Amino acid sequence: MSLLLAACGGGDDGDGRAPTSASIGALAYVQTACRDSVDGRFSATQEMRAQRNDGAPLTLARIEAIASDTLEGLCEVYGTNRLGALALTFGGFSRLGVRPDGGAVVYEVTDAFSAVEQPFVAAEDEGIFAVRIDGSRRRRLGPASQVASIGDSLASPTYGFSPSGRYVGFEDLGPGPQGEAAVQIFTLDVETGARRQITRLPAAPVPGLDGTYFWSFVDEHTILFITSANPDGLNPGEQATPFTVGVESGTLTNVSVTPVPGGVFTPTFVITGGARIVGSAPVEGEPENPFGGNPIRELFVSDARNLLQLTVFHRTDTSIAVPLVSSDRRRVFFTASADPVGANTAHACQIFSIGPLGEDLRQLTAFTLPAPSDLGCWATRQADGCRTDFGFAERQAQDARTGTLIFNSSCNPLGGANPDSEQIFAMRPDGSGLRQLTAARGLVAAADGSIDAELPGPWSYGPYR
Repeated sequence: MSLLLAACGGGDDGDGRAPTSASIGALAYVQTACRDSVDGRFSATQEMRAQRNDGAPLTLARIEAIASDTLEGLCEVYGTNRLGALALTFGGFSRLGVRPDGGAVVYEVTDAFSAVEQPFVAAEDEGIFAVRIDGSRRRRLGPASQVASIGDSLASPTYGFSPSGRYVGFEDLGPGPQGEAAVQIFTLDVETGARRQITRLPAAPVPGLDGTYFWSFVDEHTILFITSANPDGLNPGEQATPFTVGVESGTLTNVSVTPVPGGVFTPTFVITGGARIVGSAPVEGEPENPFGGNPIRELFVSDARNLLQLTVFHRTDTSIAVPLVSSDRRRVFFTASADPVGANTAHACQIFSIGPLGEDLRQLTAFTLPAPSDLGCWATRQADGCRTDFGFAERQAQDARTGTLIFNSSCNPLGGANPDSEQIFAMRPDGSGLRQLTAARGLVAAADGSIDAELPGPWSYGPYR
């Protein structure tokens, strides 16, 4: 079984010359702007935008008025934490995904899971939609999912597409083997809107983080997902376990993993070629950067028979987000605050790459901090450092043609262009050509005492196959 996350293609502009900055295909993202007014009222607007290479952002959809009198201070929390995806807790854009060829966006709008107490999405604007990347041919495909993409759930706010781009996979409620309502894996035909329940799982023993969630299409006919349910007696321990399911047959198959003693890869793993799984897992020992009781995490690769540890950083934040594996299987990209090559003494959250057998470790970014960070990749507030990861879009974080990496970061590498915010960046796979793709204002305190914040996220990218 092979899941190809991205192609690591050539890095030139087609004429043999290296570009001065990383070129991009199609980036789609939600931009959220909010305000805490002096009278304690919270308000927000949202835009879903598309951006291609050097072009200006194009607004594909907009939510005009999100407001509450009972969420005082929410905008300040949002801006201070510099995590754009937190808008999922109060906003209306709940999922999005760029088709693998970069030509269209599928997105979902609902206020069913918003912390805002009154509805703000009109009936005709609720549901799952498809729109071309240029904003044309907007179509409603069906109702929104009944499973939230934030909070206790690990349901992803980025859609996963089949290789052809014809289908998206996601979580929704559907009947289990006894007719009980449970989280199931569904597909949606982007052309016709046909919705199909793929699994028929019993309810997971613990909902939320240990429940059921879609991961990726392995190929056009196979889906990888994770569940702690026990379908057909295949998961008697009711542990979070990866399965594949046939899209047409519904046949379930366990995905074998050689676990670290006392730990598992789930949910921070990817499947790459040769039936190998790459991910982080806890190991024993005293961490160099203790945080919240978290154990040391290191990067491992497993082929279901053997286990190889790729890093020895002794830190709690090594690849706490899902790593990215290039489809040529030669590099694993991951985040860490370690200093293995003597170039990260402040312990900022950097992007590294390494070979699948632990060879040729490289630090790709050189983010700096005014003072050393104790939290490393756990940092959200500016005083604690900065964070870098592939968002929720690790499946879609590398350009299939150029190898360009897409990531979000609250670090500030380009001459003060990101002083107190989070932005989306692009970078060539060797670390060169870094460019900032968004220009969100971040946290702004006005003289009258009001607080404004503007951040991007979640996001999706194409082409990525």
